[in-house]
Amino acid sequence: MDDIWNEAVLVLPEKFQDNGKSSAILAIHGTINIGKDAALGGPGGRRSYAIELANKGYIALAPDLYGFGATINNTTQQELVDNLMKKYPNWSYRGIKILSLIRAIDMLEQLPFVKKGSYGSMGNSLGGGMALFHAAFDSRIKVSVPSTGISPAKTNVFRLMDRGRTWEEPEKWRKIAKDGKPPYDIHEVIALCAPRCMLFLEDYNDPYNPDVMAGFQHVYQAMQVYQLLGTPGHISILIHGDGHDTVDDVREYAYKWFDRYLLIKNK
Repeated sequence: MDDIWNEAVLVLPEKFQDNGKSSAILAIHGTINIGKDAALGGPGGRRSYAIELANKGYIALAPDLYGFGATINNTTQQELVDNLMKKYPNWSYRGIKILSLIRAIDMLEQLPFVKKGSYGSMGNSLGGGMALFHAAFDSRIKVSVPSTGISPAKTNVFRLMDRGRTWEEPEKWRKIAKDGKPPYDIHEVIALCAPRCMLFLEDYNDPYNPDVMAGFQHVYQAMQVYQLLGTPGHISILIHGDGHDTVDDVREYAYKWFDRYLLIKNK
């Protein structure tokens, strides 16, 4: 595998939660060229999750997703992605980004002031989607808060294909092109996270997911798995009308979700 290089910023709390250690949370940026800086006080300040989480006693890691933020060899972010996907057309760009988040947790595992087995994640838009997919693949994520990250394939397939995003999962899009049916949809990804704690922040007026009821339905479908496992309180959805964003009240609700399932349980 080719070298994949990412930068990240680690934000430490002024006071750790428990005997010099704290739970760690990934603060995942959205679709924005500045990458990790968006989680460190980027545009509007409404997605400065890393800073706000550290102020609440958590360790926060804000990584660049592959193709965003800092680059090497004077190469643009888009060139990095284009070159890699042209060389490996059957690879999944989403899979590469998931791998970078898995490696981020691997790195946190090596730090003596990180409370092991106590990891969370949070992101908006692309960051929300990546928080969900990473949680599905990495059971070390105990609590996750994906914001505006639900994008059902059936209802968004044409929008996503029109925007040239088939590199996200080439095999998936080839099947859709062949018979019009996705090999899986988002409720199955959510179900893979069970029984770990998931809070979905979704809005009624999202221009990037116009069929919002389909997203709500997918969360409801996945809730049935949590019911079967006897953990119905481990999945929740906060529905708001503030668009593709996380306003102050919504962020505070999310941080209390981390307190509920990371901070309190691990004291």
